[in-house]
Amino acid sequence: LTGEPNSRADANLAALSTTGYVDQVLYYYSTPDVPSDGIGLTAVSLRTYADGHTEFNPLGADNCAAVLSDDLSLHIPVLIFHSQAYWIDFSYVPNTLNFVATAAGVVSDTTPYSCSPSTLSDSLKLHMPVLMFHNVSYWLDMIYGGGLTFTATGAGVN
Repeated sequence: LTGEPNSRADANLAALSTTGYVDQVLYYYSTPDVPSDGIGLTAVSLRTYADGHTEFNPLGADNCAAVLSDDLSLHIPVLIFHSQAYWIDFSYVPNTLNFVATAAGVVSDTTPYSCSPSTLSDSLKLHMPVLMFHNVSYWLDMIYGGGLTFTATGAGVN
């Protein structure tokens, strides 16, 4: 295998013996062109056997976890509101407790996710049970503040 941690790598599987396997882990980074200092969310793990078959496991970590990047952009991969699943991205408003929604969409298939998703209540309180930042798991609560803005109201370490 060639490549350094937090960089691209490649390998030739032809060298495997007939009983071996190779494990690969793919990570999600909110800024994919600039993987930070190893702070990524495990998205999928792959195990390729010498006979050529591959096992796919999308549940290598809590893949519903919200991710806060070094630039304080926030990605929520699964947010449940009125029984519908969505994803949403936020950017941080400097020197405040506010985050502004920058993009969102419908998650049509939630079967790859087996976790506790973020939720948005009828009173527009957003609860993230798992928020990953620098490999530490936190929880975060926010409340709708008008327009595209949510304000952090509580947080803690899980």
